[in-house]
This record gives sequence, C-alpha cells and structure tokens, in this order.
Amino acid sequence: MVDATASGENRAFASTAVPYRAPPSARFVSSVQAATDEALAGYAEFARTALHAPPQDPLWVRHWIEHLRPDAIIAALTVDDHTVFALALEIERTGPFRIARFLGGRHANGNFPAISDISERDFVSSHLPALFAAIRSARPDIDLVALQRLQPDLNGVNNPLAGLPSFPSPNLALAVDLDGGFDSVLERASGKRKRKKHRSQARKFEAAGGFSGSKQGREKKQDACSTPSSP
Repeated sequence: MVDATASGENRAFASTAVPYRAPPSARFVSSVQAATDEALAGYAEFARTALHAPPQDPLWVRHWIEHLRPDAIIAALTVDDHTVFALALEIERTGPFRIARFLGGRHANGNFPAISDISERDFVSSHLPALFAAIRSARPDIDLVALQRLQPDLNGVNNPLAGLPSFPSPNLALAVDLDGGFDSVLERASGKRKRKKHRSQARKFEAAGGFSGSKQGREKKQDACSTPSSP
C-alpha cells in the first residue's frame, strides 16, 4: 500500500449509467456536504455504476455511519451535472488536529474512491486541488486529509488519488507475500505460534457461520495526505 501527502455547491449526485466523456467546454463543480440520508442515497445511486473498492461500497459507508455516528462528509466532482468522482470521509480528532480519513479507519484496506469511468480519471486527477479547496471552504476546521492504504489500481484503472505525493505504507503486515499459501506464510514467520492463533480464530469464524479467503495480489498500497488548500 501507499500513503500520499499534499499540501460548494450542495447538489444531488447524478448516476451515469453509460460512460460519460466530458467535452472540452465541460464545467467541473466541486461539492462537499454532510453525510445525511439524502447525501448517502445519492452516493449509493452513483456508486451503483461506478468503480470502487469494497471499503467505498455504499453498504459499508452507510452501516459505518449508522452504527458509529462519525462526523462524516461526502465530497464529489461533477461535470455538467454528471457525477464522476465521490469521496466519503470521516473527521476524527488526533491530538490537537482534526483529520479527515476514509470511513473505517484501519479497517478500510485497499481504498479506491468511487469513479465513474476510465475515461474520466485524467479529468478527476487534474481537478483534485479544486476538490480539496472545496473541503477547506466547507470545513475550515479540518487540518489534514489523510488518505491511507490506497489501492494503486483496480481492474486496470489507476487510482486518481495515487497521483498525490505519496510513500509506501509503513505497515509491513499489508505487504505479506502470499506465495505458497497460508502454511508457507506461517513457515516464513515463526509459524508455530501463528498457526495456533489461526486455528483458534478459524474455530470462532466457523462457529459464527464460516468464512472464505481470497488472494487479491501483493501490490504495494499507498497512503495520501492533503492539507486542504485555500479556496
């Protein structure tokens, strides 16, 4: 994974059921709104046809907000009333600072924001400064936007947030080599204790209804941070 760092209008999200390509004269609008029921419904409608990672799925976003009641916002880019990018964030206090992060904190792994179509990624990346400026304008109390554990690409599409100044995530647990299966992982890293812990956890999962695992690749992830620029 990778960590990246970098120093509006309240409109409904518009679902784009077919790929939308912005004309040269297109008008980009950055919007930031509180994560109300209406905003979450709009995000869900847009995400229905957008590319996004599981932690950015509307169900994840809604359930996290409903159960934990965080201070959350939905930031979006629209092109001529077509939503092309949406970012769900929660604001937490860390020491004297207020930091905006992906919903889910450390539980959100392999983050990839909702984006409408491959053809829009360049447009989105070039308009991210305007989006951060909108966040700054709507929420001047936010000191930092920290976008951690970014998936560099998804289904062949580059993460538009990965273009921010970034660095490899320091969490080595996110860079485990899965070659050879789980037994090989344990053998390479003091396997006896970890195997015992794994058996204990597996029994608990089985008692709760079972589980399944998958290998999604070993790409390095990114974290991105941004201090919202002045409007």
